[in-house]
Amino acid sequence: MKWIVWLLASAYSFYEFFVRVGPSVIVSDLMKEFNIEATDIGSISASYFYAYAFMQIPVGILLDRFGTRILLTAAAFTCGLSSICFGLSSNELNAVLSRVLMGASSAFGFIGMIYVTAQWFEPKKTSLLIGIGNSLGTFGAAIGAAMLGSLVVLWGWRHSFIVIGLIGFALALFIAIFAKNKVQATTHKQSTLKELLQGLILIMKNAQMWVIAVVAFLAYAAFDAFGSIWGNTFLQNVYHLDYKQAGLATSMIFIGLICGGPLWGYIAKHAHHKKLVLFISSLISLLAILPIIYLTLPLELCIVLIFVVGFCAGGQLITFSMAIVKNPCHAKATAVAFVNFMVFVGVSVVQPLVGILLDLMWDKTLIKGIPHYSEDNYRYALVVLPITLLLACLLTLKIDTKSLEKTH
Repeated sequence: MKWIVWLLASAYSFYEFFVRVGPSVIVSDLMKEFNIEATDIGSISASYFYAYAFMQIPVGILLDRFGTRILLTAAAFTCGLSSICFGLSSNELNAVLSRVLMGASSAFGFIGMIYVTAQWFEPKKTSLLIGIGNSLGTFGAAIGAAMLGSLVVLWGWRHSFIVIGLIGFALALFIAIFAKNKVQATTHKQSTLKELLQGLILIMKNAQMWVIAVVAFLAYAAFDAFGSIWGNTFLQNVYHLDYKQAGLATSMIFIGLICGGPLWGYIAKHAHHKKLVLFISSLISLLAILPIIYLTLPLELCIVLIFVVGFCAGGQLITFSMAIVKNPCHAKATAVAFVNFMVFVGVSVVQPLVGILLDLMWDKTLIKGIPHYSEDNYRYALVVLPITLLLACLLTLKIDTKSLEKTH
């Protein structure tokens, strides 16, 4: 049963990753359809993350109290419904509202998978299973980036999102039928709201939890901004790839995370110095993303480095196992939710910030009615990404080794 529940939670994480990256594949379509510019595209994409971040703490508290079955069923149904609404959007406002609903329901995916892992499996397996579960989820993003372009060519972007929504309905039905809450979690469900809020206050008063959360955001922001929204159009404009080629190349960042997540989890499971592992993963990401942005590389080398950025982004998952170790059983989901909240607060700032910088440098050139941004525009705007990775490396050194680097 524990593997069935874990696989269903991971399946929903897969699904929410899939819908998350949708706008990156249809940037040009959205610009033309709604007559908008890069700043607006950044806002449409980031609206998902505003809702996702806002819901993290409530999701953690709800999971600690009620378990996964009802919550994940409702979340999958709502995510499917919002995908259909996005496909039917008649203007930018409708698209934003659909993405908000999509982000709020998706907030249950990653946290739900980690919660199931912490509830059903022994602590020593936590890092490894979180890494594997995240890889399964991230495979959804890789599929989304690589295949949605083909679906859009066949069906158009609207029909593609409607079909994706119907898949969400089917997943909700499977979760409702087959998922169960762990019997031993009864005491957690009976925890009072006061006790749960006290756990949240305890987490927020812990300075090390803030350090861990900010490191998690900084280590993840470059990966997500490149993979979820800006990498596709960057590769089209700077490396002159077509629609499908750019989607396939961008998907390598997710393939990298799929491969790297379990490995970093395995390393963290056996490492005595998890802080060092986290530092090394962020440093390699920094060294890989700089030449992608600021050198015109051979395409093969560029794809390899995109894979490396994604592979090393898996090291960021160590912050979640740190949060689990640091906090009591009744507040584990809330602790993980707090870290994920900070991650997506940051992501929701970085994504539109890149769009704002693009528009600041844009010379108002239009091609077929769509804004055209030059290579220099992209290289200027994407400076945000290596800066976040550099800050992640520096702040990692502030993590308290004694209190957090335990074998679990």
